[in-house]
Amino acid sequence: LSKFDISPADISFYIGVLDALAMGLVLSLAVWFERLVLPRAVRREAGTTVTPEAYTIFVSNLPRRLADDRHLRYEELLRQHFERQLSAEITPQMQMQGWTVISKEEQFLTETPGRRCFMLRAASDHRGRKLGSVTDVEGSSALVRWPDAKGNLGPPVEVALDGNKGLLQADLLNRLEEVGCEPGEEGH
Repeated sequence: LSKFDISPADISFYIGVLDALAMGLVLSLAVWFERLVLPRAVRREAGTTVTPEAYTIFVSNLPRRLADDRHLRYEELLRQHFERQLSAEITPQMQMQGWTVISKEEQFLTETPGRRCFMLRAASDHRGRKLGSVTDVEGSSALVRWPDAKGNLGPPVEVALDGNKGLLQADLLNRLEEVGCEPGEEGH
């Protein structure tokens, strides 16, 4: 055959092993590219590209008509609803018994709360804002139980739901902050 004394069976075995190693290397590179390189490139591109998806929402199940003269103001009422949602603001018309709330006065507080080992109820959120619980609504005000220093809910306190001393939905405000959509100090 040649000056090397290797049988054809051995040569085919070594070629098969090298072929398997090459296929493994190609497969590894393909998996690395698909799992690491492509997702990074997509995230980088998504961060720099502005598409309608970045600033639009899809709303389904809206009524075709509103009762009385409210239908003439449908667009305005819908806009006001979403502005309230994006500010996490609570209005007297909402059924909010049992909701966890934050005072508007503490909305922009950024003090990290101290950790306690044996608190049964969270007395404040991740930014140090007190978390109250709405017990009742009376006209344009709500009765809220705020936690004391030990985390126990105190007696109900009446809070007006208009102006700067209103309430904000704690869970909605936290979700808005997580996605970088927190309401500004000017209101919206």
